[in-house]
Amino acid sequence: MNTLIELYDERAIENILAPDMFRPRRIVYLCPGEIAQDRTRQETLAAFFRRRGWEPELIFVETSLFKADRILRQLFTIGERFPDCAIDVTGGSDAALFAAGMFAAKKGVPAFTYSRKKNRFYDISGAAFADELPCGLTYSIEDFFLMAGGTLLPGRVDNQILSQYLSDFDPFFDCFLQFRRDWPNIIS
Repeated sequence: MNTLIELYDERAIENILAPDMFRPRRIVYLCPGEIAQDRTRQETLAAFFRRRGWEPELIFVETSLFKADRILRQLFTIGERFPDCAIDVTGGSDAALFAAGMFAAKKGVPAFTYSRKKNRFYDISGAAFADELPCGLTYSIEDFFLMAGGTLLPGRVDNQILSQYLSDFDPFFDCFLQFRRDWPNIIS
């Protein structure tokens, strides 16, 4: 697999976990218009992958989250352009997942998923490389900020000042995780 098709998801981890695990040469994100047109978000993803030690080609394809027929046509086009592709069906909308299943079945494209509960990848169809593969990836708090957009909302703290405190994030979250069941939800 040189090309990985990712169904863009609101949960940032769903957009980077399989690419980071399998490290394809290129990643094609099927995503809503606001992501496909947001150069800052795209550069943030590229920066995340660079921080992880590699530079895949990133391609963002605008699609509807609710039109399975349109998504399926786009997947066929991507499959023709990149016949060496596989598809990650871990995230994405219901329509995108439906279209991905149709695409994998009709074109024989390998499809796989990730189980958060078991921390393993699984072969859905033709993706033996992923079957019951444990995920040993680890991330720092800084990695999570990068994968989620890498910025705070304006008005709280200048990001240039905040960057001076990155070394404090991990100890803070260690403390949070140590006592998370003891604190009320409003604190977490």
